[in-house]
Amino acid sequence: MIIVRIMKKYLLIGLFLALFLINASLEVKEFPVNATLATSYYYIELSDKLADGIFFTNLTGSILNKQFPLTAGTSNNNATWNYDNSDPNKASGYWFFIGGNYPVDVCHKTKTNLCSNFNCSGINNTEIGIGNVSWSISEICDKENPSLIDSKRMKLSWEKIVENAINKKYCLRYWLNVPPGTPARNYSTKYLIEIVPKGKPC
Repeated sequence: MIIVRIMKKYLLIGLFLALFLINASLEVKEFPVNATLATSYYYIELSDKLADGIFFTNLTGSILNKQFPLTAGTSNNNATWNYDNSDPNKASGYWFFIGGNYPVDVCHKTKTNLCSNFNCSGINNTEIGIGNVSWSISEICDKENPSLIDSKRMKLSWEKIVENAINKKYCLRYWLNVPPGTPARNYSTKYLIEIVPKGKPC
């Protein structure tokens, strides 16, 4: 509550009809001043598997939902939770939910290529170009969706994957092509997801 102070002046008429203006003592009154603002809020909820990270695996690993080493020269290796085998619909374990009362856009990217050394630097660092990773997104979450047919190549720069989203769930899947002759090492990068007000750049 804001207190508003009001000062009043009184006019006093004297016995000889002389006019005298005097200041009366300050009178303080309290009045409520109320303002209501429209609250715009939004948030993103990630599935546990997406929050844990994306781990690529071979065919056996995709059935068991476990990470196993990949073979150089193989294509479309699944992420471990592309198909949650505990789910009757074999839906993806990678999903996010956009909540709130204001529509937003969702963006993603990776910080680097897949690298064998931390920060992609140092002696004997080997890289797998991030364009070898593909992703697909869908509002339908079942065995067929998201689909490899609709997949796009991952980028190092921000790109919007959802626009004008509000109170919706989206499922993702990821695949990796391993170029021939790639040394047998552990490769990693950092994956980022961002939400922005609709129409704003990532």
